[in-house]
Amino acid sequence: MEQTFSARRRPFAVPASVDDLDGPSVSGLIVLPQHLDWSSRRSYDLDDPRDRRRVYEIVLREGTLEDLRRYVDADELVAVFDELFLPEDIRAGWRQLIAEPGGETVQLDLSHDARHGPSEATELGPTLSQDELAADKVLALFGRAEARDFADVAALLEVYSPDRLIELAGAKDPGFSQERFSDSLAAIHRLDEEDFLGTGRTCEELASQFDAWREQLDRSRGS
Repeated sequence: MEQTFSARRRPFAVPASVDDLDGPSVSGLIVLPQHLDWSSRRSYDLDDPRDRRRVYEIVLREGTLEDLRRYVDADELVAVFDELFLPEDIRAGWRQLIAEPGGETVQLDLSHDARHGPSEATELGPTLSQDELAADKVLALFGRAEARDFADVAALLEVYSPDRLIELAGAKDPGFSQERFSDSLAAIHRLDEEDFLGTGRTCEELASQFDAWREQLDRSRGS
């Protein structure tokens, strides 16, 4: 049985067994699809151990079950799992699976990830619309505020205005609030440069960018 778990707002995919990951169907240089990676890089060499670990971090965070099967090798995942930079909820969900390969997984705050709009057809099959992907990225920052979330939303700000991102997140999640989002933006100051390794961004530049957004939100609430 394949299950999707969520310890916070956004679910993540976990197969019923690591045996379901029978090896990546791609190798060499790849470009991750936009629903996995919003960064300006997006290209990785799966034959390079460092790049492969980075791809695993991204796919375990953002991927569907099909993405896991396409990009993740079970033996390699078990070997490098402790080296991966992952949010604690995702690490906990996968650790149970890796500790007991072939066994049943435990339920961790099972939730349904409601889709706000129709999917879009691509060469890889149906994917979420760009607006819905953007909403998910903002809600990820809202819910967990990890380094990867700040890097993803910074990439979105090259395409969307801050007001439009707020609008998209609020339309998808009624529990989204600008006041709490401002607190999430402030959480960047609990991170350091090491947390942003591999994201293509620095903590200093992102802290400046998100502090400016937080100040804008705080002013708008006070006006």
